[in-house]
Amino acid sequence: PKRAECWTTVAIYYELKSKKEIALSHVDRAIALNPRHTWAYLIKGSLHRSLEQFDRAIASFQKAKSLSRDMIAYQGLVESYLRTEDVSRALLTAQEAYRLMPNNPKSTCLLAYVYTTDPQHVDKAKKLFDQALAMDPSCLDAVVGLANLYKEKNKLQEAIDLLKSSLEKYNSDFLHTTLADILLLNEKFSDAMTHYGLALEINPSNEAALSGMLRLENLAKGLDPNRTDDDAPDDEDDL
Repeated sequence: PKRAECWTTVAIYYELKSKKEIALSHVDRAIALNPRHTWAYLIKGSLHRSLEQFDRAIASFQKAKSLSRDMIAYQGLVESYLRTEDVSRALLTAQEAYRLMPNNPKSTCLLAYVYTTDPQHVDKAKKLFDQALAMDPSCLDAVVGLANLYKEKNKLQEAIDLLKSSLEKYNSDFLHTTLADILLLNEKFSDAMTHYGLALEINPSNEAALSGMLRLENLAKGLDPNRTDDDAPDDEDDL
């Protein structure tokens, strides 16, 4: 194929198959055909980030941003900067997105997300999450961001109420899992299991929900909730 779009489509297929190195090779072919193909750089950045190759991810997202002021590029840059503990660049990038897109709930949440990394700016983060929800009541980033802020302040019931209210309108495995995590923290084990189960009904491959279920099973057996199958003792007795 001589169109970059064909190669990015194949790259996405291999990414879904968890064959990330093969996906990267197809993205590079797309870029070779069209060096200004923004979507190819976004995919490349996402692949490098998932492989924890953050310097390469940053370079790809920066190239995408230079071609188009795409929100995905800003999000990728901020997350990659934070993963490399470069909070100052993460903040500058989020502030730039917010200036360029002041009425966008995603840019508002992005800046709020960076503020949550600094205890001195938590109030700013909450204000921005509230603004994002006012702009778009269905903004899951804002709902989960606020819920996590409540959790950090040990206001677990407020977090639970917020997530349950949102779930009445928007059925999401992400929301169910976030709610279940907080219910588990609040020692409401039966309710937590219910919401992990609902998350898995929507998305059977939800790793966070599967992990939560495992923690609950370990608790029921009187084991360390963070124990994994790899920690299990060998069946054979030592001789």
